[in-house]
Amino acid sequence: MGVASSSRSTVIGGLEGSGSTGSELTPSQNMVWKAVDELTIHTAPSPVEVFILSKTTSSVTVGWGQASGEVKGFILSITNQTSNQQLNLSAQETWSYRFEGLSPGSHYTVDVISSNGERTTNASVDINTIPGAPQEVLLVEEDVTSSVFVSWGAAAGGWRGTR
Repeated sequence: MGVASSSRSTVIGGLEGSGSTGSELTPSQNMVWKAVDELTIHTAPSPVEVFILSKTTSSVTVGWGQASGEVKGFILSITNQTSNQQLNLSAQETWSYRFEGLSPGSHYTVDVISSNGERTTNASVDINTIPGAPQEVLLVEEDVTSSVFVSWGAAAGGWRGTR
């Protein structure tokens, strides 16, 4: 870190983190300068990498890697157009979580926010829950030689086709 000083201003440079690398302080008429032995500046932790560990029709389990820098906890959320779940976890807790009570075949965004208590950094991943099984499956007609005709209702949640 570099410090340059004159009677009119002080420039502090060489700080790590986001934003500018220097700030200029200019005394005003009513400003009193005090000597500071130590100045601690906390930068935001690095973003974590978020992993999809598993998914079902009604749940999603995510995990995340370690952030560099000081991390005191994580804020987890899962959102879509109709719902939002959020919780706070300490950095000492398991680095995975299972969100439950989700809708089948729906799109969600999972956010893992690293926090040092003062600053935060966000990482996210998009995921779709598994669509539900087709409903009301009925045997319509059976040809004893080689064919079966079946009908069914739509599956719960979004789906693109049936095989």
